[in-house]
Amino acid sequence: MVEPKRENWQRFWEEKERSKSVYPTVSDIVGELIRICPDLQKKRVLEVGCGTGRDGIELAEREAEVFLLDFAKSGLALSHYFSAEKGVMTHRVMGDARRTPFPDESFDILFHQGLLEHFRDPRPLLRENFRLLKKGGILLVDVPQTFHPYTLMKHVLLFFGRWFAGWEREFTPQSLKRVIEREGFQMIRSYGYWMRPGLAYRVLREFLQFFKISLPMYPTFLSGIFKFFYRLIDRVSHHQIFHYTSIAIGLVATKNNMGSR
Repeated sequence: MVEPKRENWQRFWEEKERSKSVYPTVSDIVGELIRICPDLQKKRVLEVGCGTGRDGIELAEREAEVFLLDFAKSGLALSHYFSAEKGVMTHRVMGDARRTPFPDESFDILFHQGLLEHFRDPRPLLRENFRLLKKGGILLVDVPQTFHPYTLMKHVLLFFGRWFAGWEREFTPQSLKRVIEREGFQMIRSYGYWMRPGLAYRVLREFLQFFKISLPMYPTFLSGIFKFFYRLIDRVSHHQIFHYTSIAIGLVATKNNMGSR
């Protein structure tokens, strides 16, 4: 069975450790959760596969009790760095996302970004998510979207064994909905987001770093054009057809009282 390899992610986060050049998540994870649950005070939240933990840390700033889970020591070290930088308290736990050390119904909110796509069989992860959520709890799952140039680039690198994560898949809005609902969750809403800055700029920035040429994280040239383009995207992003053009899609769901199947 193809599974995420700890050594890949250990090396990935070691290279990013204490780096200001780690882009935040493409999707507005915090905004999507606040839309469903505006009052986060004292809510128990678990970010699974946390990496930098930035989204969980922002929720902690809003007075949620946040747990950050990852199986890579370097990822947890990075989340510790960002927690300390923000001056907030989070609980960091090393463990397997499919076999966590928490009791049943431990959390009000559980989310993961960039995780589900690394499992050929997503059911064990989602069943563990279901077990950990309280009745009526909120699940947010964020994954790459199929119909995007990122998918083509990724599969070329996968073919040549050059993809940093080892193996990865992607989802359409409908396939994500099916896999989530199959495990007993009830969909609340879906969303899609474009990269800011775009994929081409990020690839160029990574490429130039091999030649010791540094570009800013966010381009300052042509900024007016970019701002106009992003405003246009914001105006259409609520239409479901837009989700088939975005790089990242997500689904917010609740724990169905009927139980996981």
